[in-house]
Amino acid sequence: MKKIVYFIFVFLAFIFISSTVFSYSYSDSKYKDRKPLMDKNYSREIGFNLAWLRSCGEGSSVTKLRNQIKELSYADYKKTNLGYGDFQTGNKYSIQCSQVPQTIISINSYINTLDTRISSKISISKQSKKEGTKNKFITKKKELIYCKD
Repeated sequence: MKKIVYFIFVFLAFIFISSTVFSYSYSDSKYKDRKPLMDKNYSREIGFNLAWLRSCGEGSSVTKLRNQIKELSYADYKKTNLGYGDFQTGNKYSIQCSQVPQTIISINSYINTLDTRISSKISISKQSKKEGTKNKFITKKKELIYCKD
C-alpha cells in the first residue's frame, strides 16, 4: 500500500512540476496582447518554412528561431505553429534543401519586422501613458485653483 501511495505522490509531483516548468504564455513574451501583430497567412507560411527547415536537418536553427518568435510575441508564435503543423500533417518531406540559407534569411526578416512592430507598439503605449499622467496633473491643478476661489 505504501508503494502505491508513494507512486501516486511521485506521479502527481511530476505532473505538477512539468506543467509549471514547461508552460509559456502571453505574459512571458515581450508583446503581451493576444492579437497577433503579423499577418496570419504570413505567420503560417513562416511556420511551414520552419518545419521544412527542420526536415532539411536544421533542427537547432529552427529551435532558436521559434524561441525568438515566442519570446517576442506568443500570439504570433501560435500562428506560426499552425503552419508548422500544416507541414507535419500528411506525408510531406523536404526537397530543394539548397534553399536553406535564403529561407533562414526570410525568417530572420520576419523576426526583425515583428520586433520593430513590437517596439513601436510599446513606445506608443508608453507615450500615451505619459500623456495620460500629464492630463491628470493638469486636471488636478485646475481643481485646486477652483477650490481656492
